Amino acid sequence: MKRYLNRELLWQSLLSVVVLGIIIILAMGTSSQEYGLPDFGTEYLNFEYYVVTRDISGESYYTKTEGRRDKYGKWQGPVKIKYISKGKVRVTEEINMVDGLRHGICKTTFDDGSVIYDEYNMDNRCEPEKAAKSTVKDISAFRLLGNKYHWYIYSLNAFGFENEHVEAFIDTVETVLGTYEFEVIDFNDYYKEVIDDLEWTVYDSIID
Repeated sequence: MKRYLNRELLWQSLLSVVVLGIIIILAMGTSSQEYGLPDFGTEYLNFEYYVVTRDISGESYYTKTEGRRDKYGKWQGPVKIKYISKGKVRVTEEINMVDGLRHGICKTTFDDGSVIYDEYNMDNRCEPEKAAKSTVKDISAFRLLGNKYHWYIYSLNAFGFENEHVEAFIDTVETVLGTYEFEVIDFNDYYKEVIDDLEWTVYDSIID
C-alpha cells in the first residue's frame, strides 16, 4: 500500500531537509561532536576555556564560539557565539549551555544594536502559550523552523538573508512539492527536482 505525503508529512520532511542543510552550512556553535562537524580552528586559553572558529564559506563567513568545554568537547556554562561575515560581527549570541545544548535565557545582539531575548530548555525554545496551542495545520515549515530552531533564523539573518526571503523560499518549495503526489520514500528525488527548478530564480543565493 502506497503512503503519500499529506501536508503534515510534507512540511515535516521539508523541515528536516532545511534544518539539516542549515546545520551543515552554518556549522552551528554547539558541540562539534554532536553534529560530527570538524573545528576549523581551536585556541586553548585556560581552565578548559576555548575559542573555536568554524569555517562556513571560505574565509568570508565563519562563527567564533567562546566558552568552556568538557573533556567530551561539549560546551558547558556561559558561551558566546559570534557570527562573522566579511570581517564584521553580524550577530552575537550569549547563552548558557548544558552538554552542548542551549539552556536558559539567550541574549542575541544584532549589528544594528537591536537585542532579542529567548528562553531555551535543553535546546528547545520555550514558546509563548498562544503559539504552543497552534495546531499542525496552522504551522508552516518556516514558522516551525523559527519556533523550534530560532537561532538558525538568526544565523541566516547574520549572513544577509532576510526573514521574508527565507520564508518565501521555504513556502515556495512547500507549495510546489504539494502539487505532486508521491510516496514518502521518493521525497528526496522530488525535493531535488524542485530545488533544481528554483536554482536560476531569486532564490539562487539561498540554494547556492
